[in-house]
Amino acid sequence: RPCHRSMKKPRRWRPPKSPPPPPSRVSPVPADLPVVRRPRHTLPLVLIAALLVVGIVLRLRHLDDPIGRTPDEITYTHQGAFLALHAIAAQPELVQQYNNDPQLWWYPPPTRIGYLWLLARSMHSALREDEYVGAYLSRTFSCLTLVVLIAVGLRFFNPWIAVLGLAFAIVYPV
Repeated sequence: RPCHRSMKKPRRWRPPKSPPPPPSRVSPVPADLPVVRRPRHTLPLVLIAALLVVGIVLRLRHLDDPIGRTPDEITYTHQGAFLALHAIAAQPELVQQYNNDPQLWWYPPPTRIGYLWLLARSMHSALREDEYVGAYLSRTFSCLTLVVLIAVGLRFFNPWIAVLGLAFAIVYPV
């Protein structure tokens, strides 16, 4: 028998043992009763739905009230009406009118093409050229923004973070 540690006989290599099977779990509920499983995030989803409804109601509550418009909104309404009347191809003419009149330089230029085209198309479809079309368009996208906020919050964050973000967004005045 060797008297020193280093003199031990080398051990033979053996593959590692497989992990034992998990123990069987015995349910305290009898087998004949149905098991009701609740989703983990029921409360946040209910709060999200309730906050979405509140946000939409807040946005649509005073939609048809007489409104005072800012000079920018009046300018966008006139530019959108011009494009709705003369078609989208009249955009260069609108820019030319703006460049030729120094009084118009105090107001927003007609370079926000995406919004103006969408506004002109909405005016053309609604057969109206007043400021309410822009208000409806703005409120529609404001409500859609809440839905996008919910989707982003649920996809990238905890559902409670989505609830908190939505709670702040529904009272945001824009």
